Amino acid sequence: MMSDFFEEKIKSTNLVCLDSPQSPTINNKFIDNVNSNEFSPPQKSYYLSSIDSLKNNTHSLNSDLSFLIVDLGNSQKKVAADKPLKPKSKNAPVSGKIHKTLQDGSEKKLSGQDGKKRQPSENKKLEKLVLFKFDTNSPDDIVFLAQNKSNKMKNIDGGSIVGDSDISTAPNLEGLNLGSENDSSQSIKFQNLKKIDVVSEYKKRNPEEIKLNLVVVGHVDSGKSTLMGRLLFDLGKVNSRTMQKFERESEKIGKGSFAFAWVLDENETERERGVTIDIASSSFQTSTRTFNLLDAPGHRDFIPNMISGASQADAAILVIDSTVGSFESGFDGDGQTREHSMLVRSLGVKSLIVAVNKLEKSDWSFERFEEIRAKLTPFLVTCGFLKSDIRYIPVSGLSGINVAKRIDPNVEVKLSKWYKSPKTSKSDSNNSNSGDSHINNFTVGPCLLELLDTFPLPERQVEKSLLIPVIDYFRGGEYSAVSSGGSTNVSICGRIVQGCFQVGDKVTLVPCGEQAIVKSINVDYSTEPYAVAGDSVIAMLSGIDIQMYHVGSMVCSLNAQISPVSRFTAQIAIFETPIPITKGYSVFLHFLSFNESANITRLIETINKTTGEILKKSPRQLVKSSMANVEITTSRPIVIDLFKNSKDLGRITLRKNGVSIAAGIVTGLFSN
Repeated sequence: MMSDFFEEKIKSTNLVCLDSPQSPTINNKFIDNVNSNEFSPPQKSYYLSSIDSLKNNTHSLNSDLSFLIVDLGNSQKKVAADKPLKPKSKNAPVSGKIHKTLQDGSEKKLSGQDGKKRQPSENKKLEKLVLFKFDTNSPDDIVFLAQNKSNKMKNIDGGSIVGDSDISTAPNLEGLNLGSENDSSQSIKFQNLKKIDVVSEYKKRNPEEIKLNLVVVGHVDSGKSTLMGRLLFDLGKVNSRTMQKFERESEKIGKGSFAFAWVLDENETERERGVTIDIASSSFQTSTRTFNLLDAPGHRDFIPNMISGASQADAAILVIDSTVGSFESGFDGDGQTREHSMLVRSLGVKSLIVAVNKLEKSDWSFERFEEIRAKLTPFLVTCGFLKSDIRYIPVSGLSGINVAKRIDPNVEVKLSKWYKSPKTSKSDSNNSNSGDSHINNFTVGPCLLELLDTFPLPERQVEKSLLIPVIDYFRGGEYSAVSSGGSTNVSICGRIVQGCFQVGDKVTLVPCGEQAIVKSINVDYSTEPYAVAGDSVIAMLSGIDIQMYHVGSMVCSLNAQISPVSRFTAQIAIFETPIPITKGYSVFLHFLSFNESANITRLIETINKTTGEILKKSPRQLVKSSMANVEITTSRPIVIDLFKNSKDLGRITLRKNGVSIAAGIVTGLFSN
């Protein structure tokens, strides 16, 4: 007879595992049962390999690692279904994939040829039976991810763009007892999780491992997407076969010149209209930098998307269409060159490359290049850029001239006659291999790729309290083979503004104030043990119901001193406004990647832009090009901070009727 201890445990739980610090005896008759019953070959192979693994490794049996799959028939209990976990020692057995005990869902006895139930030897009692809740990842999860990654990504031969996830590939766990949905995060134990000194690990990184977020902006049709598509192609991020496909398909719809733009503009509407609508992203490396590329839309209708991308940027490329009439339409009047330049600077970007594109259409005219520089530089300075932080470069995104490699003086003669390096390098001059006397004494200027390496590395505030603005969220885990069944497992997406975190950390969700545990972290579609400021992450959290999340929430460390507010003061600079700003003026407030309706409820004072001197208290109105301290009230509480505490959370932009009218910094907060 089966021991009373074992039978009692079988009746009290759906999932059991064999766990004994001693070496249990594997019942050979159970093996006969497996061989004799109607199991599919994969199932049979799985059971037997699991048993064999137990035989060879019984000294390292652990409740989190190994358990047999049995069905007790008369007890009408599906006793166990094996979901392996990561082994906690080198000798720990690892078994196969998740599945139901029987494919058709029916109850069957596992009996021998004599039809009798089998039980373990009377003198070998099992000491402990543990409920397993499938609440952690396993090596099979990792394999599952690798096999199904193509369903979640659109690969660009080295660079990936997120696509729609395929939830149909998740294993069917219906009928299995995976634990109560009301289980709190306190039930999740990371027993052998070793804490990492993230700050120390970050400081050990080489410069090329530090990511720099690069946004590409400019007037619509300036060639932003084509220029970046060409750069990615020249760097080998897109293969020739893919490009040939883009060329054929773009020619079919009469847009053959847009083939390189299709590298980033993957949306069908974007391709048909030839206009970028949303932020497109990719990544690439140079000899000294790793870049996250953000291609922003240029059309005025999609400025909010552009603001979302620029708010994440450390540096920017402003693309200019140099053809006669096109530059003027983008820079003068209501063109987006001006607005993009003001927004990029107001959002904190200091380093700027101005790519003067399509210059081949003016036969690489030096006069045209200088005309554009002469008009643009004074305006960029008024936006707040330093002359020393602005670099100009002539390029052709369509032909690839001066994009990923320096021009050939023997081929691009007209450009090489005037495009010289700021400092002549004797060694470079000697290596120019040119027989033309007029270019023997100088080196051609750097290409776009080389200029990117001159961007200063960002200073990440890794040691500060963690802050992650939530830009998206969804139930379960995007990269987990199994959702844990509980409603408290939610994955959030966002870029880390400051601080760092790792798997196993406790975090707080603001404004709800509830706590969660970090179960997994993905950085650039790769599972990582930790992430730091500047990383764009997908993190699965457990312990807070999905109804408590919303876009604009903030995931923070427990010691973060931050709370939502609906009233604050700000110092703003007025760009353009159709009518003067008065008390009660309604606006759309943009901050980070979010926006909220708001009102300017008080005009405190106007101030001198240069000296900061107060010009007038309680003015009746604010006009173009003025600077003022104002009070703003939002329609609902938002998570922002003082600019002196956080440059990311302390910057705002105000828009009205599709036009950016002002930008500024948060100077005071009113408690709710």
